[in-house]
Amino acid sequence: MRIPFHVPGRRASIAMQLLGVFAVAALLTGALIAVNVIGDFRNARAAAVRQVGNEAVAQARGITGYYAKDLPTTLASLLEQPGITKLHDGGCQPAVSALNRLVAGGGIAVVRADGRVACSAGEFRPVAKAPWLAHALRAGYGFGGPLPGRPGSAPMLGYAVSFPTPRGAAALVIESPSASSVLTESTSHVDVIVVDEPTGRVIDGRPKTVVGDIVRDGLHAALVGHHHTLTTNGPDGVRRIYARSPVRGTSWVVLAGLPEDSALAIAQHDLRRNLILGALLLGMLLGLGTVVYRRLARPMHRLRNVIDHLATSDVDQVSGGHVPESGPRELGQLGRAFNAMVDARVRSEARLASLVRHASDLVLVVGLDGVISYTTPSIESLLGLQVDDACGSRFLDLVADGDRALVRDRLSRWHNGDVRAPAQLDFRLAAHDRVRDVEARVQNLVDDPAVRGFVITCHDITDRRHTERRMAHAAMHDSLTDLPNRALVLDRLEHLMARTGRNGTTSAVLFVDLDRFKLVNDSSGHAAGDELLVQVSERLSIVTRPGDTLGRFGGDEFVIVCESLSGLDGATAVAERLLAEMQPAFHVAEQEIFVTASIGIALAQPGDEPADLLRDADAALYRAKERGRAGWAVFDDGMRQQVRHRLDMGNRLRHAVNGEGLFLDYQPVVALGTEQAVGVEALLRWRGDGVVVPPDEFIPVAEETGLIVPIGEWVIREACRQLRRWQDEDGFPTDVHMSVNVSARQLAQPDFVNSVARALEETGLAPGQLTLEVTESVLMDDREAAASTMAVLRALGVSMSIDDFGTGFSSLGYLDRLPVDELKIDR
Repeated sequence: MRIPFHVPGRRASIAMQLLGVFAVAALLTGALIAVNVIGDFRNARAAAVRQVGNEAVAQARGITGYYAKDLPTTLASLLEQPGITKLHDGGCQPAVSALNRLVAGGGIAVVRADGRVACSAGEFRPVAKAPWLAHALRAGYGFGGPLPGRPGSAPMLGYAVSFPTPRGAAALVIESPSASSVLTESTSHVDVIVVDEPTGRVIDGRPKTVVGDIVRDGLHAALVGHHHTLTTNGPDGVRRIYARSPVRGTSWVVLAGLPEDSALAIAQHDLRRNLILGALLLGMLLGLGTVVYRRLARPMHRLRNVIDHLATSDVDQVSGGHVPESGPRELGQLGRAFNAMVDARVRSEARLASLVRHASDLVLVVGLDGVISYTTPSIESLLGLQVDDACGSRFLDLVADGDRALVRDRLSRWHNGDVRAPAQLDFRLAAHDRVRDVEARVQNLVDDPAVRGFVITCHDITDRRHTERRMAHAAMHDSLTDLPNRALVLDRLEHLMARTGRNGTTSAVLFVDLDRFKLVNDSSGHAAGDELLVQVSERLSIVTRPGDTLGRFGGDEFVIVCESLSGLDGATAVAERLLAEMQPAFHVAEQEIFVTASIGIALAQPGDEPADLLRDADAALYRAKERGRAGWAVFDDGMRQQVRHRLDMGNRLRHAVNGEGLFLDYQPVVALGTEQAVGVEALLRWRGDGVVVPPDEFIPVAEETGLIVPIGEWVIREACRQLRRWQDEDGFPTDVHMSVNVSARQLAQPDFVNSVARALEETGLAPGQLTLEVTESVLMDDREAAASTMAVLRALGVSMSIDDFGTGFSSLGYLDRLPVDELKIDR
């Protein structure tokens, strides 16, 4: 809030300003006292709510704990009374009648397993169909309720403990309405009431003075509305703060109440203290205001009168007795103050001049004629020019040739008055073979008599521009070979596709992949692999024609985008030159390495998309790999049909992941010596669209798409389930094992061992009756990882077998280092 210390057209006096300051201080003091008082009352109420809430929870837990933990022990001790277990012809009646004195206002009985009462005493109510009694007969102990009673009587709870009899289980049942036996002494001033929530009847309470027949309207509304806290009159008419906590397993609730006067007594005491403190503070402010007015406002008022008289040259008033005798001395002090102000102004200007001399930014003042009239000394470090040489020269002569037209146009627009506001302008300054990128802020101060020109503040951003160019280059080039990366190749390919077919020439994409590059990394290390990739990129650059684009897509994949080729022959000629260039040995890490390459060629057609052309070249590369590597293949219509067929097969395979169309054939494994079947091998089959698809067609697609992982899990689980079904048949040999083929992608899954264990657990098959077959090529790809997984499976009890031994780099030397049980030699 803004307080008007002055009237319109007239500045407020010091006295009025001081009065306003003290008024604000008084208001703030009162506000702080009010906030403090409100905070004290809120804190006191919050503390009371916490106190009664904790008390209600503690009492409710005590009741529940007693009925759930302590009472079972008590009931069990009652079973030791003689005659309790005698059920024949009411033989338990004397014992039950003797124990009835333990129940106040309730009853006790022995109930048979069928719910019939064998004997009872007191006001016992039949509870044959109560769920808690059935639970007690079955589990040994139970309690529940409240039980339905006669009008006007208190609700009751039932407790039961079971014991065995020759005719089955029976239960000792006690019904009681009292909870006072488990109510603990409450904290100071806190009253406790135990209430049956549906009826509002008071079960018990402490102290007894708070117990009434029915809870008053306010408390009963709190029960029905399920309020956690409530402030209302209690049963004795005293206003209390109540908290509510239910007793688990019953319809009872515990109400803990604290008299409101007791809870807020400390806050009321603090209120009186704060009022006294506020009065003292206001008195101190009043006294301080009086002292300040006399010691400060009155002398300043007299001094202002002297300055007014001096400003109007009213010498008579100055010497006519209206100024105090101390006036000349105070005027001298004022003169000294004025001199101090002038000295401060001089020091400030000197400081500004020093900052201008040492500032890194360049500040120029250019007149309407384009001549520099002022420049800061930073022009020497920026462009190598002296200040005297720069002043008087034309500003546009310092602007680089490529940016001069832009700057001239912008300055002319400012000169004509089209632009008046400050603006940002980026350009280059050039002088003495130095070229610097600057970010300039131009301000039109032509109308300012002290400037009469354009003020141009130039900030050197040359290093930032170089960084931006390096980052832009890094974003579009491979960090290892400095060749264009995927993004840049796609961009250039998109521009090439827009020109395809215009001049009668052909464009093509060559997808190049190094053969067995992984062996180089595994044998010589990744550093040697990186050096080999750099040398390969240099040789590919030799083959690439000017105007073509050579890029690296990552790993050992390179792409060459060729423009203006003479048809297919031109593209294959480039591929032949590339293969020839790859034949000489590469010298890496002081060793000779021979590496071949496979090339896929795709010719561009009008209307093709860059992604489609790269996909076709990749498909052709796949064909070249199938033909034996170290060669090239051209994408054709047949290959397109094959790609579409594989894509369609992959889509249909996704529906077969859950077993739709998949089934297993089983091939027996026969021991030659006994001609007895000792095992069965599970062979995966797929019936797609009603036709059985050969495994060599759909399994490679499943491997490529990754579907082999869920399909492989299904095969293991189904094979184990089938063998288990056979074992349940009469006469089936118990020592027959099941063999299942495992792919490389399955073995590489982190959860593969767990999936095998789950399949064995779900089917109940013994681990020793399952054999997993791994091809030799899988072991050669990553022998250490495969051996580690196989060792874990073998420790689980699963047998391991090497399949197709002899088709790869077969070595009997590493067999003893692999955890295998069988060796299947390829035919």
